[in-house]
Amino acid sequence: MLQQKNNIFYFQDSKIRLNFTTRKFPIIKSGQKYNELINSVLPEAQTVYVTKQIHSSIVNRTRGEGFYLGDGLITDAIGDVISIFTADCYPVMIYSVSPPVIALIHAGWRGTYKKILENTIETLHAHYSCNKLKAFIGPGICEKCYKVGKDMMDYFPDKYFLREGQSIKLNLKSVISDKLNENHIEEIFDSNFCTVCNNDLFFSYRAENKTEKRILTFAYIS
Repeated sequence: MLQQKNNIFYFQDSKIRLNFTTRKFPIIKSGQKYNELINSVLPEAQTVYVTKQIHSSIVNRTRGEGFYLGDGLITDAIGDVISIFTADCYPVMIYSVSPPVIALIHAGWRGTYKKILENTIETLHAHYSCNKLKAFIGPGICEKCYKVGKDMMDYFPDKYFLREGQSIKLNLKSVISDKLNENHIEEIFDSNFCTVCNNDLFFSYRAENKTEKRILTFAYIS
């Protein structure tokens, strides 16, 4: 169940916990203020891992402090925190309760097209002996707000596009959900937030003239 406390949303399933911030916290990736915020929420946190996001299919298993190049992080270490930054792209957590393992993904259209979800699921099965995987989809831009160019239709099947007169809109969340289902993840929790429709709560790159401010999503095993 999704709950809110002190302007931070949080979701918990057994020992798996995920948090994401609201506009109350104007996080900028290069500012490194995220450490202060995470430590205030999780004083017991051991190490905080972040990614240098490049809209790729690269998923990293955590193995030491510092930045990782790519768009996904995986950990099974208690007390370690993995985090990503978004402002229209979707933060997606794929996880196992038993054994406890979490993967956190920055899923924009490019990474989704390049199969970051599939690569993450494959890594979880190959290295962590996960029997059952679940997923959580955080706030991102919805199909009513995600206007795209006609060239985008080269990347995804026609069923994911909505045509309204001359405009074309992409339902990226449906692409993500279907990819999860196709890889045998049927239990999917959805925040049901759109960064544009709910711009009073969350930052949006598109709605706010390419803002540098981001939603910080961070997850850990308690």
